[in-house]
Amino acid sequence: MEIEKKVKGKGESKEVVRSTVIKQRVVDDLQTIDPNKELMGTKRGRKTNEKKKLADLEKRKSFTVFFKNNEEKRQKLLSLLRQANDQNFGDPIEFEDLVYYFLETVTAKDLEKIRDNSLDIKAKVLREFVKQNEKKGENIDFWEYVAGSLKIS
Repeated sequence: MEIEKKVKGKGESKEVVRSTVIKQRVVDDLQTIDPNKELMGTKRGRKTNEKKKLADLEKRKSFTVFFKNNEEKRQKLLSLLRQANDQNFGDPIEFEDLVYYFLETVTAKDLEKIRDNSLDIKAKVLREFVKQNEKKGENIDFWEYVAGSLKIS
């Protein structure tokens, strides 16, 4: 293993130069494995804690819905509110009332549909791969599974 020599800047020691060379080699090796994957630099600063995120979610009292990128869903919500408020008597029905009603009527099947809709194509393929391994009790390679699914020999 040969060590590349770099011109050191003011205040840089040999360890700094060597570590940058090693980091660059690792990045090059990872890019040869998967050239399409974008590699980000090392993250600096304070690391987030998953437990803290869950605790923050439990403490939240209000939630916000943004329809910035989904105009169809926004129009559907507005039409539902218009239809619900097409009444002669009673208080106007608001978004909050719709949410409370849907929270009471949601079922396990609805949650399963929501989970399926939240998955992208890669996650769906991985989910099917894991199901296949559990079902057959085998531990085949992912790429063998993909080749078998595409009927490539």
